Amino acid sequence: MEIWKIILVSTIIILSWPVVRNISFKFSWISLNYKKTHIPFTVGIVLFIAVINFIWLWPPNDLFAFLIYVGGLWTAGWIDDIFGTRFPKGIKGHLQFLFQKREWTTGLTKIVLVGAASGLSLCLVNNIVQAETLIALSLLILSPHVCNSLDTRPLRVWKWFSIHYLIFMLFLLGSISISIQIYIVIVMAVWGYIEMTRKGMLGDNGAALSGGIMAWVAMQYTPAMYQILLTGILLLMTYFAEKNSIHSFIQKVSILKEIDHWGRREKLE
Repeated sequence: MEIWKIILVSTIIILSWPVVRNISFKFSWISLNYKKTHIPFTVGIVLFIAVINFIWLWPPNDLFAFLIYVGGLWTAGWIDDIFGTRFPKGIKGHLQFLFQKREWTTGLTKIVLVGAASGLSLCLVNNIVQAETLIALSLLILSPHVCNSLDTRPLRVWKWFSIHYLIFMLFLLGSISISIQIYIVIVMAVWGYIEMTRKGMLGDNGAALSGGIMAWVAMQYTPAMYQILLTGILLLMTYFAEKNSIHSFIQKVSILKEIDHWGRREKLE
């Protein structure tokens, strides 16, 4: 891999955020963060640009299926960011709102789109055997949902993504090039800086996209036992998210609360 390509795509990522940020304020693509400050919810656009750069240089297996999946996830999140409201929350909340108020929410639209993108992309994947289909589908649906639930404080999804990256490296070590590793580190550095300085947030579009990337890599490049374990963890996290919130659970566990504040430039709450 020529060094100029790494420099080119890295420069695109680094320079994309100032442009995206200015456009976000121009079109009011902003939202209140947990500090009640208006900031753009468009870090997901930067991540989507990073994905496009990546597949240009290193096309993954089942490229068309991958594009349908991540494109569907990002679109579902973007619709919820633009047209959604702060309440109701969670799958249960949206379903209750539908049955009690007889009103369709953008959250339900997101759920349908994520399910459709997951199912359609899985139908186009070549190397999934029938016995693994349910686990793969669970990963593709649950991972974006969990990341959306995590994304209520800066760097939470970033840390979750970092943990996955380190685990994936154990399975991919020797088969993933140095160029790819450098590119991923640069993207994560830009993403981490934006969130750490509270200049922008992932938004539902970015959270869903990052969760989808993790699910796709797990589905394609990790053994079945790890996929089953990860599915179990995601189900457990979904349970906590639907019962109350993942934030409440983190606040009750001291070690998680400590880790949660790493890089946040604030005292423990």
